[in-house]
Amino acid sequence: MVTFLIKLSICWGFFALLYIALLRKETFFQANRLYLLGTLILGLFIAAVPGEKIPEPIYVASFTEIALPVFTVGMEQAEKAAAGLASWNWLELIYWAGFSLVMLRISWGLILLIRTLRAGRSERLSDGTRVIYTGKTAKPYSFYQWIFLPEQFSETSSSLILAHERAHVRGKHSVDVLLLEVLSAIFWFHPFIYWYKRSIRTVHEYLADAAASGQTDKKQYGLLLIGQSQMGSPAVFANHFYQSPLKQRLVMLTKKSSAPYRALKFGLLLPLSFLFVLLFRQAPAIAQAVEEANQIPAVGFENPESTPQFPGGKEALANYLNSHLKYPLAVHPGENTARVSVNFDVTKSGDVSNVKATVVNGLKNIESSIANIEKVFAAMPKWTPASKNGELMTVSTNLNLLLQVSNEKSSKTSSADPEFPGGNEAMGKFLMKNVKYPESAKKENAEGVVVVAFVVQEDGSLSDIQEATGRKDLHADLVKEAIRVVSIMPKWKPGVVDGKTVKTKFTLPIKFTLDNETAKDISDIDKMPEYPGGFNALVAFMGDNIKYPEAPKKANITGTVLVSFIVETDGKLSNFEALKSPHPDLSAEAIRVMKLMPAFSPGMKDGKAVRVKMTLPVKFAL
Repeated sequence: MVTFLIKLSICWGFFALLYIALLRKETFFQANRLYLLGTLILGLFIAAVPGEKIPEPIYVASFTEIALPVFTVGMEQAEKAAAGLASWNWLELIYWAGFSLVMLRISWGLILLIRTLRAGRSERLSDGTRVIYTGKTAKPYSFYQWIFLPEQFSETSSSLILAHERAHVRGKHSVDVLLLEVLSAIFWFHPFIYWYKRSIRTVHEYLADAAASGQTDKKQYGLLLIGQSQMGSPAVFANHFYQSPLKQRLVMLTKKSSAPYRALKFGLLLPLSFLFVLLFRQAPAIAQAVEEANQIPAVGFENPESTPQFPGGKEALANYLNSHLKYPLAVHPGENTARVSVNFDVTKSGDVSNVKATVVNGLKNIESSIANIEKVFAAMPKWTPASKNGELMTVSTNLNLLLQVSNEKSSKTSSADPEFPGGNEAMGKFLMKNVKYPESAKKENAEGVVVVAFVVQEDGSLSDIQEATGRKDLHADLVKEAIRVVSIMPKWKPGVVDGKTVKTKFTLPIKFTLDNETAKDISDIDKMPEYPGGFNALVAFMGDNIKYPEAPKKANITGTVLVSFIVETDGKLSNFEALKSPHPDLSAEAIRVMKLMPAFSPGMKDGKAVRVKMTLPVKFAL
């Protein structure tokens, strides 16, 4: 909302400056009215539409650091520390109080107008306008098709006033006024809404004065304005005959009409406004491009601390695919399975994008289902995105599908795929420990994804290890390194079909990438440190001890605090550091609670306790 208001202020301010500099003193009243109304709405639209951004860098999902799961601190925990008005957002209270007062003023004005309408004597004019004679001393005004006219005016004055107010009715100025009143209630705190309100109402009076003064001498009409300008108080919704500012109206009344060539100013406004909108929308992308241009690239791996997760985990993902994928039913002799490699990105918001499915091997007619596979992936529910240093990041990832077709016309993903001992996380650690970026590839800035195909035998050993795609653009040393690492893997858990272990062909994509960070040394441990009682006990401890600090709560500040710490060999915690925090009080509270934690069971390496650096993301939410 703050960003929206800043953008709105810039837009309205720019359009107001153009009007003051080029149009305010011209007598093109109807064009000025359209400009003011148009830019009022255009500013809202521009502020609401997000600016263009350069696509953010895509990182490789892999396992590089040990990070505990995120624990969310919500209002349930915060209310243990404070209750009542302390938990209210005072800025929100002030806004709604101001909104309510403005709406009460508008409602009261409408009530008074309805009372006057019912109490007065009505007369219908030839154009359908109704004149309501109020029978009391007050200012004449109009609202939609009604003209409210006090009976104390002379016949000459009444005819001029009627001409003025009928111009308001014909121009449907009440529609403008009603729009302005609604926006002034929503943006009651914004100074530009009052500038627009005053400027548009002034233009209304210029239009009505021009129509009425054409029926008499302008001097006589001006004297009528001066003589009656002090009467009564105006109604909220109405267009008034004696609407301020009187001096400006008299100046415009006597001013010579603007020369036609001065209308060329409106031609200048169009390119200026278009250029402003273009620059305004491109500003984030321009700033990002400048920032990236100043960065000096270096060699290394860029990896998130946590990989993206499908909601509910791997089992839920398998169920989703089983229920949505449709496979071809035609079976080729000796072929009843197909392996499909699906590459896709999981964005910072958890959306799946850039889906590309490729047939690795198997059924020759599986290509007919590629479009369906890509569509199913693109329609997935939001994932939990990857993160690094407390910030969400877009990650490119890969998923291999083993599709099986039977003669009974049923199809499913294999429920017993081959598996690296310990699962994907263990395989990620194995690859991070053993993959070495070839120096020759570094020097040539060579990158790419090497898809390694191999057969998992019935006993779990790997054979027939080779690059699967046959791509000629891959650096030869990258291919050699990927094959080398796969060849030294331990035995896998073999695939199972109908309760029997079988040979299974498998593919493993290994992505080599160079970026702007050097490679990091990762703690090489056999057993991770653990909070006493496990993660559920950690959640309970956080819920009992953490308090939402008052300052960020009142300012409606939320976000994730990423705390780095070391589990010593005796299990005690030390070296607390907030790597990322939206507010100092939030990081202070997270560290305070972590210092209260009991000793962990320490990390182990070769049977010995070792110091292990860990990170804990703590999410504060209101």
